[in-house]
Amino acid sequence: MITNMVGFTNPMAIFISTVEKSGKDVLLGLFINSNFKECYEGSCGDDSSAIYSFSDKMDIYKPKGSSRRFCFIINSKSLSDKSRKMGIGMGKTNEGHKIWIDNNDLFGSSYFTTEDDVFQSGSPYESFHEKLDVINYL
Repeated sequence: MITNMVGFTNPMAIFISTVEKSGKDVLLGLFINSNFKECYEGSCGDDSSAIYSFSDKMDIYKPKGSSRRFCFIINSKSLSDKSRKMGIGMGKTNEGHKIWIDNNDLFGSSYFTTEDDVFQSGSPYESFHEKLDVINYL
């Protein structure tokens, strides 16, 4: 997925259809407003990017405050020390990201968390750290 997107210079939206543990469908959206490029160190993006969730209602998670560690981490190549996986992450925590879409294990290692240092709090899921049960993506 990622290797086809790297270098795209226009805004991009990614949609991921998931199923919550209770059986409720949740659609997640990632809006990336800037150049889709490699970001091994630090973060890329701007404060116009956001994460969306659509279930019973629509929620928008915008960047909070004036953090310069805005939005996304892109890794299109596995690093030899395995410290960085291939994937797209938005947000930042000590443990990872607000949302992580794993390039090598989309259906088993992707997740969504309630809290991070970049985006507003909240989640469409019941647990703090929800492993995404991905059923489709676009």
